[in-house]
Amino acid sequence: EYLINNYSYKGETVFAKNTEIIKTLGRNIVCDYEIDANLNPIKFNELPIYKLFKSIFDNKREFKDRLKILKNDIEVINDNSTSYLNSLVPNQIGAAITSPPYYNAREYSQWENVILYLVDMLLNADAVYNSLADDSYYLYNIGDIVSEDNIYVVSLMSNKRIQLGFLSCMIFEIVGFNLSGNIIWDKGQVQSKRNSTINLFSGYVKCINSYEHVFVFKKGHITEGFNKVIKINPVIKINSKGENTYKHTAPYPLDLVNLIKSFAQKDLYILDPYLGSGTTLKWALKNGYKGLGIEMNEDYYKLSLDRIFENNN
Repeated sequence: EYLINNYSYKGETVFAKNTEIIKTLGRNIVCDYEIDANLNPIKFNELPIYKLFKSIFDNKREFKDRLKILKNDIEVINDNSTSYLNSLVPNQIGAAITSPPYYNAREYSQWENVILYLVDMLLNADAVYNSLADDSYYLYNIGDIVSEDNIYVVSLMSNKRIQLGFLSCMIFEIVGFNLSGNIIWDKGQVQSKRNSTINLFSGYVKCINSYEHVFVFKKGHITEGFNKVIKINPVIKINSKGENTYKHTAPYPLDLVNLIKSFAQKDLYILDPYLGSGTTLKWALKNGYKGLGIEMNEDYYKLSLDRIFENNN
């Protein structure tokens, strides 16, 4: 009832799968057993947005000169992630984990519209796929946002929930990954302006900010699923003076990187294509794994070097 009330409009048709909705809340509730067998719904891969990105993927540039060989156990690279990965000799990466830039959510992650954002994410996902050894896993931490998509309407009229998680799964499928799990990261009470109110319910302002996805993608056939809920406190980066002591606007906690341990291989590298403040490689160094991190922003690249090698924060 909470989902229907907050994520649909009165008068809308809501399809209920494997459940019976008692209170309709002004919606037209259709259960799966009521679906007309003669209906011919559009298939997922026939949707215009799917066809668009499939066409982009099919016509992308192919890279043949993959000559770079990783030498150091911990490699920190200041470069464009997609182009760097496309220059690597394949099969050096045994697992990957990252939290990519979220569309127009931070000062360093700005695109003219959400389509262009997804094109960049598709090309990077393809570069990661080609760098991974067969049967390797890629853990992709992403949350939905509320923003303007800037596609049809460039104003606050297009301010809405943008399902980055769902759209990411679509482009990863086009690239060739198989989705083998969705680990829900329960962040609890995140640090934000809502802390100034007496209502400490994490969904008081925007409930999508109280959890994020960690999708488990596999390069290869799925043999088992990975679905669970984990509770890990987010990074507290703002002090009592309103200063960002972390020097990065969107770091993820070290404990979240523990998820990669079940998928990593000691003789191959753990990759983070959007290294940020260096958390993934800090974990790799601490736990005796090889690691490759790529960060395009020079300030964050320098910050990651400091955090990985020079201090214990």
